Amino acid sequence: MPSGKNSKSGSPAVEKQRKEGRSFFSTLLACFIFFIASFFLFERVADVPLDNYISSKVYDVVSLQAPVLQGPALSAFVWILEKSPLSSAILRFLKKDSGITEVIQFASQLQREHKNLVPTYFPSIPPTQEIQKYAEEGHKKLDVEQFYKDYQSPSVPKSFHFSTTKDFADAYRKGTVTPLQVAEKISAAIATEQSAVKSINAFAQFDKTALLEQAQASTKRFKEGKPLSVMDGVPVVVKDELDVKGFPTKVGTSFLGTGIEAEDATVVEKLRKLGALIVGKNTMQEIGIGVHGHNQYWGIIRNAYNTTHYAGGSSSGTASSVAAGFAPLGIGADGGGSIRIPASFNGLVGLKATFGRISEHGAAPLCWTVSHVGPIGVSVFDVALGYALTAGQDSHDKSTLIQPPVHLSNFENQDLSDLKIGVFAPWLEHATAETVQSVKKTIELLKKKGAKVVDVEIPHLNALNKAHTISIVSEMSINMEKYLKHGSDFGLVTKINLLIGRSLSAADYVGAQQIRTWGLEILSKVYEVADVLVIPATPIPAPLILDESDAGVSNITQITEIMRHVALGNFLGNPAIVVPNGDYSSDNIPLSVQFMGRHWEEHTLLRLANVVERNASKKKPQVHYSFLA
Repeated sequence: MPSGKNSKSGSPAVEKQRKEGRSFFSTLLACFIFFIASFFLFERVADVPLDNYISSKVYDVVSLQAPVLQGPALSAFVWILEKSPLSSAILRFLKKDSGITEVIQFASQLQREHKNLVPTYFPSIPPTQEIQKYAEEGHKKLDVEQFYKDYQSPSVPKSFHFSTTKDFADAYRKGTVTPLQVAEKISAAIATEQSAVKSINAFAQFDKTALLEQAQASTKRFKEGKPLSVMDGVPVVVKDELDVKGFPTKVGTSFLGTGIEAEDATVVEKLRKLGALIVGKNTMQEIGIGVHGHNQYWGIIRNAYNTTHYAGGSSSGTASSVAAGFAPLGIGADGGGSIRIPASFNGLVGLKATFGRISEHGAAPLCWTVSHVGPIGVSVFDVALGYALTAGQDSHDKSTLIQPPVHLSNFENQDLSDLKIGVFAPWLEHATAETVQSVKKTIELLKKKGAKVVDVEIPHLNALNKAHTISIVSEMSINMEKYLKHGSDFGLVTKINLLIGRSLSAADYVGAQQIRTWGLEILSKVYEVADVLVIPATPIPAPLILDESDAGVSNITQITEIMRHVALGNFLGNPAIVVPNGDYSSDNIPLSVQFMGRHWEEHTLLRLANVVERNASKKKPQVHYSFLA
């Protein structure tokens, strides 16, 4: 007969405790091993000594090499950051090794040099008298209906033609198709796409009944000869970061948006009043804090050109759905490249206008001082139209009240002899060889059109980029504090970012805003010699999806690469646009160029993008639907 001790040791309860104990200690050991390994794996490449970082004007942006975390390693790392005594030490190490500590030292240096360097918390820059006068004159000439009538689509040999807003408007006016017929086709295509094996997964929410009701009303207006505008009956998709009447605003989470919104965000309301068909709400990176388009709860959002690659983030589904033909225009939001990155990855045009140019009212409060709402479109014309119709003052958003009038002056002017294109060569060349070659090809095109290319320098660009990181993750963490009871509901990658944000101090944040003050002054000097800066949209094409699991991947190296050329525009509030220039990677991923200009001079960026587009051949995406055929 077995003894009592042996009997107890074989009971299910004791065996369960032993397994849980072994699991706990195995996890703890794995965490400890990973923590030690991270000191050797997480390092900066081409590091710049602090003395040079503060005093010299060399290009100082550094590449990072960090371990890629996925599966058990990712779960273990998050467990350490949340519950382990090692958490504080790891976070201090990450801040130091990623350069954040040096940024604060740089802010202190600036404070000593400038005596009283007042922080700039919002990059709200009043227009100069010259910009104001020019804008007023341009606005008087702006006639959106005439702009639509005069526009001629680019005629590029062997180029795929996306259905633009003009194509939809022309078809409705000619009576070859009705908005209702288009809406019915879109509804069927969404059902088809969502059931596909590798769906692009672009729609988080779609209401067929609501879409058909809008389309019926639009069809009736056309039948009566009373369309509301060029946008009447034109499909538009919206990122799930903005309120759309009749839908919850989930912001890519599993727990937000428990109620139905009664009102539209300002930008959505403007388009709806013009007759646009609001198709639905697009999937996005969870709370917009990521650049790939991998959402633990909503799934992977795939690239329309190659479904084995990411769509980009965080306006992921907006870009992939526009590229797939569901709408010629989408509304995204950009706090750190979230319009421009997915637009570039999917071969689209994406505009992040000047800070305060397009109302944020009705957008989820995530990162106040760097966030922008803006258009993503299949053509420069669509983006120009979307910009002209949604920008402007809004009493609900005080940041919009200082802007000059909206205009599209010189949009069709292909003679660029009045423009100076600024090139900061080391920054431009900090990208893959194919990306650099593609951007340089675009520069040659601009020179042939008369533009003068000038060399410029942006000192301490690394500090500016890192100050943006401090700002955005701090603000996102603060905005998510009220949802702490849902802490376990956030995805693993999101948790890492929020924990880093919570570890930053008031001194870190204020120092970053002092750097913003300094950066605005530096960039204003750059724009004294150049009208725009030309840089890659992203230094690498859309990455391959390496992990199809729900949990996702933490790839800090890739994130910093992808954001290298976009963060400055968010941090300092300057307008920036990305446009495909006709080149593609070996994986058939579109390559793009980016222009960044002075505050309130979006018209110049649109003009340049129009020149590029008229000389770029486009390919048909792997996933694409046509609703006008």
